[in-house]
Amino acid sequence: MSDLIENLVKLGLKEYEAKIYVALVGIREANARTIHEISGVPRPRVYDILSELTAKGFVEVREGSPLFYRFVPPDVVIAKLQKDLNHAAEESIAVLETLSTKKDEEFVPLWHVKGDWSITRHLNLLIERMTGPLSILVLEKQVPERYDAQIREAAKKGEVSLLFKPDIVYSGSRITGVSYYQIDQMNEFFRENIFEKAFANPLVRKNQVFFLECLIISTDAEVMSIYTINDERMAFINTLPISLYLQNMTFEMMLSGALKSMGDDRVLPEIKDD
Repeated sequence: MSDLIENLVKLGLKEYEAKIYVALVGIREANARTIHEISGVPRPRVYDILSELTAKGFVEVREGSPLFYRFVPPDVVIAKLQKDLNHAAEESIAVLETLSTKKDEEFVPLWHVKGDWSITRHLNLLIERMTGPLSILVLEKQVPERYDAQIREAAKKGEVSLLFKPDIVYSGSRITGVSYYQIDQMNEFFRENIFEKAFANPLVRKNQVFFLECLIISTDAEVMSIYTINDERMAFINTLPISLYLQNMTFEMMLSGALKSMGDDRVLPEIKDD
């Protein structure tokens, strides 16, 4: 029942309004005293709340002594709440847009976002803007499944490469337009001083544990690093040209010694240019 009350509040009813409406739906028709007993709304507030619900068209009154109240059908009430909510949303968007500055947007090369919703939203925007290949360094095995929809959408727009660290064996379904690789050969200095320290293993700084889940590179546009700090998921979006160049070079270096995974789970050495 608490979920129902919460949902009605999200749609625009106040908590006491939701409790009284739900009580009336259950008992169909009642006087104020009975509504108070069933809904749990304090009796001094019941008449005011019923008056508000009546004014909104969600409750009807039968004259008499005492007055009796009955509910308006839920489909009618919910449709009215949805209409009001949509209108408020559209009106808010229109007003907010008039407040936005007309000057050219300042170039801000670095963005930091927190939480799954924000991360997914920015990844969707990255894919919308992509005009070339998309490269993903996979350092956490759940990444392909977690972002399956985004990877499939990216594959419709251009070439997509997934590069897995050595201890992740991908066994999921293959997506058309996506190439799957696994890191194999790597320069010893690069492996020990860069890959192992910055990519493959958690970093600990001042009691905070940083773990990089994946690196998503939209060639010549932006790079998105998705990571956790003490189990809180975050993302860092970087459009600084020199950083893009370095991340692209790092990815290409790892890819140059990778094995390309085939659909039947065989792996073959990637053909490299002399």
